[in-house]
Amino acid sequence: MLSMVSISAFAINKEPVDSLQLSIERALKEQQLGEIVVNGNVPIYKLTHEGVRINVSGTFLSQAGTADDVIRHIPGMYKVDNDKYNLFGNGEPVFYIDGRLVKDNAELSQLKSQDIAAITLITNPGAKYDASVVAVVQIKTVRRQGEGLSMDEKLVLKQSCNTGIDEQFNLNYRHKGVDVFGMFRFMKETNYDKSELNQVSDAGTLWQLKEKTNNTFDIHTIRANAGLNYVIDADNSLGVRYAWTHFPHKDERVNFSSAVMKDGQPYDNTQNTGRFEYYDKPTQELSAYYSGKVAGWSMDFNASWWHNNRSNDGFYQETNDEHSDRTLTIGSKSKSTLWATKLVLAHPLMGGNLSFGAEYTNTKREQVSTNPEGYIKSSNTTQRNYTVAPFVEYTHPLSFGSVSAGVRYEHNHDDYYDNGVLQNNESRTYNHFFPHLSLQTKMGQVSGTLSYGVSISRPSYRDLSKAVFYINQFTLQTGNCYLKPAIENTLQAQVIWKRWTAKVRYSNTRDAIFYWMEPLQDNPAVSVMSRSNYHSLKAVNASVSYAPNVGLWHPQLMVLLYKQWMTLQTTDAVQRMNKPMCLLQSANTFKFSKSLSAEMTLMLISKGNENNVEKDNVTLHANASITKTFLNDCLSIRLAGYDLFYSQKRAVLRSEKVVLTNQNKRDSRYVELTLRYTYNQAKSKYKGTGAGAAERQRFS
Repeated sequence: MLSMVSISAFAINKEPVDSLQLSIERALKEQQLGEIVVNGNVPIYKLTHEGVRINVSGTFLSQAGTADDVIRHIPGMYKVDNDKYNLFGNGEPVFYIDGRLVKDNAELSQLKSQDIAAITLITNPGAKYDASVVAVVQIKTVRRQGEGLSMDEKLVLKQSCNTGIDEQFNLNYRHKGVDVFGMFRFMKETNYDKSELNQVSDAGTLWQLKEKTNNTFDIHTIRANAGLNYVIDADNSLGVRYAWTHFPHKDERVNFSSAVMKDGQPYDNTQNTGRFEYYDKPTQELSAYYSGKVAGWSMDFNASWWHNNRSNDGFYQETNDEHSDRTLTIGSKSKSTLWATKLVLAHPLMGGNLSFGAEYTNTKREQVSTNPEGYIKSSNTTQRNYTVAPFVEYTHPLSFGSVSAGVRYEHNHDDYYDNGVLQNNESRTYNHFFPHLSLQTKMGQVSGTLSYGVSISRPSYRDLSKAVFYINQFTLQTGNCYLKPAIENTLQAQVIWKRWTAKVRYSNTRDAIFYWMEPLQDNPAVSVMSRSNYHSLKAVNASVSYAPNVGLWHPQLMVLLYKQWMTLQTTDAVQRMNKPMCLLQSANTFKFSKSLSAEMTLMLISKGNENNVEKDNVTLHANASITKTFLNDCLSIRLAGYDLFYSQKRAVLRSEKVVLTNQNKRDSRYVELTLRYTYNQAKSKYKGTGAGAAERQRFS
């Protein structure tokens, strides 16, 4: 039942000699060795014209475990839920591995940290990225040599209140310039989500709903992919990749009890049990690429096709003390298809580098929701979209650094159909320019960047849909077909000195998108959750981090502050949602020997405001792990514990006439045992970057 997930989701992310680093980069580029042994302190952070590069190879981070564990060391980065990440103050980033877009973040837990050369965090992406991308994490791996068959087997056993298993097998065969690769993964997990809701609606009559909810999710997942890559020569390669995802079992059970008051007097008590059964067909994706050089021009071409088909049936049985009992049957079906292409050309020009290209996406989403009993409105909608986005970017070195400038133009057209009939009022066409400017400089041991950019946040297809989702007898959720995209202007400054890093980011978001609740016009006792726009949301994000080395202890300390300016007119009074939020993060690595290491990460998030949500409690997250490797790192065993203090989230969503308080507790505290064996490791050389990534995220 996606609607309940959405309610929970609103709650709330002395420098060594340069020659040492150059020698490491040269060794990586020439692919001389599978492992580089470095004597001395390699700088962890380095500023580039795009963002902050975090060196992994030759540092303690190479023994962190996986890419998933290394990413936890990025200042302000934290895991929201399962495989989703949030960069505090920015939002959800996208990930690339060797230029290839990561479509499934679960892949990050499969890449060994010792196979990572460096990670670059880009918090103000340039024109070549989709304008809706708020942050990019570029992962560059160590290039492995060797031919023949290589295998990688990983088994993860997870124990929380329930037992889970995650097993993955990777296979790669390389002969000369040809790579044939494949992956198979099976996951079984059972999770729960408990919430206590307090909903107050003032629409002439004062309605108050107190509810306790317990959701249980049981999911089996199979993921597989296969592909072929051909390296023609040192400058040219091409390949094709097919990915397949299936949920052979997906079940959700819901139990909640509600107490309803009307003008301060008891109105009714409700007991509700529900079950959702999912019948999703496999999600398929086919992508192809060419990367090469022709007559001095660099060329990257990518094409992608993606399709999924989902359906579920929901059953609710409601028992009321004062009013009639009722049974609800809810059906939902959706079908989504995406076609996308992207071409990037680059050539040296006047001592710098000029790159330009275009991206095209074409999508279609069909959604049908039904309720035979007629308690909620049935719908049948189709949304069609195409986007054309040319862009150009130029980078030029300066005596004191470099400068980069670019612009992206996006023509976006949406057609909205209701029961097969085109709705002109709901259909939209947008034309936007997204400029980007970045200046990078270095003076002695101090390096810094100053950048300006414009980005866009488009509503998801679910946010635009007229489909109505049932949460409980007094709460519904739907989309808003009149929702506008949000445009964000950002000015950012970043400085690195020795082992210190500091950043200040100012943003002004026009038509910011956030959750909104209001009474149903025909029945004010029922509140409807949707999305709405706020005219202008201004915010400042500032952070300072320090990463020293103290013997075998490698700490990373960070303080981050987020402050916004927002005013809401409610029934009671004017609400100023201006309370700052503070994040304190301490990531500690202990390197006892080449084969034994441990980690302890602490993160504290204070109370404060984000959009029209007030985070109403202080949360403390703690993770710890210990890793031991054998057989020259071919075999590894890792024991880890997550959310050791079992953090709970309490948040208040404020709207004009409705206030919703949610205290949420998830099955987030667990221990995990990971066994991994690698034979003759050689990663695929597939270099496709993918196309239409941001558009695909709108299908969520």
